[in-house]
Amino acid sequence: MESPEVKMPIDNIAKVFGPTLVGYSSNDPEPITILNETKKQTAVMQFLLRIPEDYWMRFTNSGGITQAACGKGKEKYFETPPNMK
Repeated sequence: MESPEVKMPIDNIAKVFGPTLVGYSSNDPEPITILNETKKQTAVMQFLLRIPEDYWMRFTNSGGITQAACGKGKEKYFETPPNMK
């Protein structure tokens, strides 16, 4: 499965964001702990990334942030609508 926005396989996205979003079991983990927990972090992120988009919609403010085109080509950024500033 690939993310249509970033064209990156979910496995790679999970490896990149797992340590940051899932974290470690301690504030200052030993190297062996980092090695062992990285596999678990990746598995957790893969699971979360495979949950259907419909599930996440109930936790987001779908009217709060919109995507708008900017720059050349397909570049995009997120902006807050004027009524929410």
